[in-house]
This record gives sequence, structure tokens and C-alpha cells, in this order.
Amino acid sequence: MPQPGWLEVHVRASSIKDALDCAMRYEAKNLLGIRMPSAGIAHLGTAIHAGAAIYDQSVIDGKPVSHDEAVGRFVDTLHLDRNPEEPTDDGVAWDEDMPRAEAEEVGTKGIINYIEDIGSKRRYKAVEAKLEKFPVSFPDQQVTIILTGKTDRIRAVERQVFAGGIGHGITDIKSGKTRVSKGEKRVNVNAEKAQLAVYELIAEKGTGIPITAPAEIAGISTAKHASVATIEVHGTRQALVGTGETPGVLDFLARMLRSGTFPPNPSSHLCSRRFCPLWENHCPYRD
Repeated sequence: MPQPGWLEVHVRASSIKDALDCAMRYEAKNLLGIRMPSAGIAHLGTAIHAGAAIYDQSVIDGKPVSHDEAVGRFVDTLHLDRNPEEPTDDGVAWDEDMPRAEAEEVGTKGIINYIEDIGSKRRYKAVEAKLEKFPVSFPDQQVTIILTGKTDRIRAVERQVFAGGIGHGITDIKSGKTRVSKGEKRVNVNAEKAQLAVYELIAEKGTGIPITAPAEIAGISTAKHASVATIEVHGTRQALVGTGETPGVLDFLARMLRSGTFPPNPSSHLCSRRFCPLWENHCPYRD
């Protein structure tokens, strides 16, 4: 039971980036529950996750599936009418920037490249570890944020700095046309420290495995080259919960939830018809 006068708000790990990018969009999608079609590029990402997951889980189970089986799961998910991972989804909207046929082609390449260059070389301990709720309280705001979600992967990391020579860290699979550069195969990171920190908390609480190694992003490009690469991301938990000198992202979110003030960000790269449910309502802040 919530304490008298306190707010209790469930926050999905995947929504934190929205809160940082455009708080008004975050409120519309996650607090007001305004539905909209899932952008084709977002649905492609969900399908890529499904294909990669069946392969990685099969390796943990000691019965690796073939590349074709992983691609088959990807294709089956891609052709669903809606995004099963998005509660505010109202169908899938394909457009000329990412038609379904192109999505299937680049996604197939991306799955194969992921398996060959990343998945087959990792020692994963868990795939899509879930946590129903993890409450974090903010007495100054009288707000309890209940974190929910699932962590893509928990990987074993061999380094001398860890007790016994092995530590564990989370790996988050992220896709997008600009996620991995073609030539250098460099992963682009975009204000994702706080989100990764939530995945670390979910991994620890959901599995009991201490997360001591840095977070990692496994990037899969959805451009035609379908390049893949990885990058470690440090300082995740400081970004989420803060330090003695600076507040964390969750503290700022608690202040927004208490005040009910969710500022717009018309300069956001996601300020468009494809990603914001307020666009069609003629948001006064957009161009």
C-alpha cells in the first residue's frame, strides 16, 4: 500500500530515455496511455531482439539452433500486426523510410552478423531476465518509482580485477540505422546510461547474479550494411541514482512526477508523426 500523500508510479526501463528526451512525449505515452501505431523501425528492433534471443537462449540450453531458425523467429515476429513488447502500441505503421520488405532484408543480415560476430563469442548467463518491480523512494518528493522491465543479456567477463577472474555485466542489444557506423563499425551511444543502470538493477534483483562488470551495448545497424559492434558504457549507476554532489536521473523524474510538469523538447530527433502521439494533436511546441 502506498503511504498517505505519496505517489507510486510504475516506470518501464525502456521509457526512461523518453523522459530525458521529451518529457511531454513520455507523459503522453506512459502516464496518459495515449496509443499510436508502432513505427516500422521500432517493430524491426523488436523482431531483431526475438531472433537474437532464440539463438542466445539455445546456446545456454546446450542445444544451439541454426542461423535459419533464428532468422525464422525474426521474420515471424516482423510479420505480426502489432508490437508485443509495447503496451501503448496500436498496430505497426510501415512507411517509405522503412518498408517491411527492406526491414526483412536488413534484419536478416543483422541477425546473421550478430550471431557470427557477437552472440557466438559471448558467454551469456541469462537471456531477457525479468523483474516485476523494484521500488525506489524519494522522500523529498514523496514519490516512489517502481522500476519494471527486463534485461537483454547477462554476460560473463573474464578479467583479473574480478574475484576468481570472472565478473558479470549486462549486454543490451540496440538497433537503428545509425547505431553502428559502416566503416569503423563504431557503436553510437545516445543518453543511455540511466537506462542501462536500470537493466543492471533488474539483472541483479531478478537473477541474484552480482553485476560488477561494465554495461555493454551490442549494436546492430538497420542500414543496408547491417554492421554490428559492441561498446562498454561506464558510470551507469551514478547517472541513474546520482552521487553526493549531483542528483541522478531518477531524482529528476521524481520531481517531474510530483510537480506534474513535463517539459516539451521540439528539437528532439523523435519529434515526429512516427514517434509521438501528440503530433497529430498539433502540439504547439513543434515546428
